[in-house]
Amino acid sequence: MKESKTIEDNSAFPMKRYYIGIVTPQTAELFVSRNTAFRLYHSLKEINDEKVSLCIVYKNSRGDFYHYLIKERFDKNLHTDLLYVDCGDEVPPEFIGIEALIKYYTVYASLHSFSLASGLSVDVFPWWHLISNV
Repeated sequence: MKESKTIEDNSAFPMKRYYIGIVTPQTAELFVSRNTAFRLYHSLKEINDEKVSLCIVYKNSRGDFYHYLIKERFDKNLHTDLLYVDCGDEVPPEFIGIEALIKYYTVYASLHSFSLASGLSVDVFPWWHLISNV
């Protein structure tokens, strides 16, 4: 007999830990307390909104918040939708599922040098490329 999957399964764990629900962007920021951390949420801008977008709220290494849309595109070769974070990368990494996206960004880091005096900035998302209005 095949057992049914639950939210406790390893594949679902990233969603349980990182997804905060349907909230406003301002409320989403309350769920991210440490620098270089992120959470996923469905963005609710107004109470009567019929459409909600899947987004990431990210607190960068300087303590500033950025919100990015998670978008999808259909891949003709794979015959499936691929997800990516619209964070200003020219060729962003793409993922078959949301779990893979979360796992990738929990171990990924991006280095950026603003000047010789300020040194390197280590961040998950390249916030210096684009500030997305969610």
